[in-house]
Amino acid sequence: MRWIKTLSTIVILFRLGAEVLAISPTTTTSAPTTIPSTSTKPSATTRPKIILRGAHAQMARICNLSIKQQKKILNLQNLRIEQIKKFYKIYGKEMEQLKARITQARREGRKEEVNRIYHRLQTLLAKRRLIDRKSREEIINILTDEQKAKWYRYIIMRSIKRRFAHAKLTDEQIEKVKTILPQFTQGEDLSEKKVRYKIIKKIDNYIRENILTDAQKKAISPPAKWKKYFNDRKRVKPPVSK
Repeated sequence: MRWIKTLSTIVILFRLGAEVLAISPTTTTSAPTTIPSTSTKPSATTRPKIILRGAHAQMARICNLSIKQQKKILNLQNLRIEQIKKFYKIYGKEMEQLKARITQARREGRKEEVNRIYHRLQTLLAKRRLIDRKSREEIINILTDEQKAKWYRYIIMRSIKRRFAHAKLTDEQIEKVKTILPQFTQGEDLSEKKVRYKIIKKIDNYIRENILTDAQKKAISPPAKWKKYFNDRKRVKPPVSK
């Protein structure tokens, strides 16, 4: 009887072993499927990593800037920050004093004194704006001609979308605007802000006349009276750097 029990035990162990062997190949082959696939992710070489922030990060995305270009822009950004700090270290206290003197002179009704002090303050502000203007020019010059054109067209489209935010342009309408954009920008120097302003004005009028529905026209205010911003605004010219 003992040998029968032993034989039964062997049979049971044999069956258990067979079941384990039957299961183990399945678990072995299914293991790799648990590893998440990365085939859907874009290749690192397709689009460079964005190392910039703010508007320049957007520029990097729109224009597909290389890492080398982004590093150059980053250096110019840091240089601009240092120049601004230096400017306010030299002129910051004087500017605060000029503002206080203007307020006092206005209270006392001394118009000539106000104009004289204001002129000095505007001269300093022009020097401050010059830092920003030079930085913008140096940054945009890092871009290729194709990248510049792409960036300026993006700026124009962004302005249009903001102007008609209350109209809630549909995707189809936005595509129409993008389609007609080249006919307004062809042969124009888009680097000039004044030129872009005129183009935006023309596209604004075109959209109102040809693209908007009656309901959208009612949702937005009538076209503003365009100010001669670049021709009539009196500004103190920035000092010429030597």
